[in-house]
Amino acid sequence: MKKYALVLGMGLALSGCGNPFDRVNRLKDIELAPEGETLAIASVEEAPSRSGIFARLLPNRSTEGTGSTLRPSDETEATDDIPEEETAPQPKRNVFGFLSRKPAQEQVEPIIGPASQRATSGTLLPYGEVGTNCEITPNELGARISSASGYGLYDAGGDTEAPRSFYLTGFPDGCVRQFTAAMVMFGDVGTYEMLRFQAGRKATSATDRAYDEIQSRFCGVTIGEPCGGKLDELAKATTFLTAYETFGTNAHWADMLIHEGRVVSVELREP
Repeated sequence: MKKYALVLGMGLALSGCGNPFDRVNRLKDIELAPEGETLAIASVEEAPSRSGIFARLLPNRSTEGTGSTLRPSDETEATDDIPEEETAPQPKRNVFGFLSRKPAQEQVEPIIGPASQRATSGTLLPYGEVGTNCEITPNELGARISSASGYGLYDAGGDTEAPRSFYLTGFPDGCVRQFTAAMVMFGDVGTYEMLRFQAGRKATSATDRAYDEIQSRFCGVTIGEPCGGKLDELAKATTFLTAYETFGTNAHWADMLIHEGRVVSVELREP
């Protein structure tokens, strides 16, 4: 009798616990999302806005400023792979080139064009102006952050985003070209011609018209036509440079055209 009572008690206890999987939904009972409905994931990284000598040639361009790879925080990385200036044949000068101090009266040729004003070390030029500095020392140049077409670009400001002096080297007179900016970037003639001439765009600025005259003479083509087979040769002597007054959004920027050792054009541009 005790044996049957024990068995009956155990059965009642187990029935009280119930099935341990009763609370787990069966696969057939789960309501699935409608077919084709997916989870949309928004990208948190916005495309950088564009402006400058090339951005105005691109379709659907933004009216805001642009970023640059030449930020102060990137100077160390930028200088690792920068080649030495490959200058075109120039008059012989001091082995240090732009480091030689030459009084103004000893200049063989007067400086003409947008960079004709004299600049001195420690002076911050007004934004949009370019000066010639023949008195600067190597320690005042700062870090070399880029180079193009035989010209070296130096940042004297260090790790800051404030407007400061930048210097261009590689000119036949041995002096640097000085200007003020917060951010600077070079632009090559190959990209310029591709964006402009393939789209059939006309000259819309003083910089465009100055380039047309140089390119037509150098390449032997009609104004408004691509350079053709001499483009690589032209690129060795010619480059664009865009200087921004601030990081981020810019109401305007300065486009420069440099050709055969001379700053040919400096122009303030707006979107």
